[in-house]
Amino acid sequence: MKRQIPARGITVKLNQAAHLQTEVAHAYMRGHNLKPSDFVDLDYKFGILRFIEEGYEPFHLTGTQGIIDEVDDYVRIQREHRKQVTFKKGGL
Repeated sequence: MKRQIPARGITVKLNQAAHLQTEVAHAYMRGHNLKPSDFVDLDYKFGILRFIEEGYEPFHLTGTQGIIDEVDDYVRIQREHRKQVTFKKGGL
């Protein structure tokens, strides 16, 4: 017998993640005085919304500044990783 995944649970989790993505995006834009288009560019480069979706539970436990700090740390790590990958591709 196949095991079925309850659709309602998935829907609730996706709704919670989508709501939090919206809240985090707005907090981040306000915290850094960014236009929505600037945030979209950052998200395209670094996958901020995916980061929030994949690990959204901890964001419920932190305040606005904590959210901004978490996203800042994530973006910084992604930028450093990109530099390392670029350096490796370029060779020595």
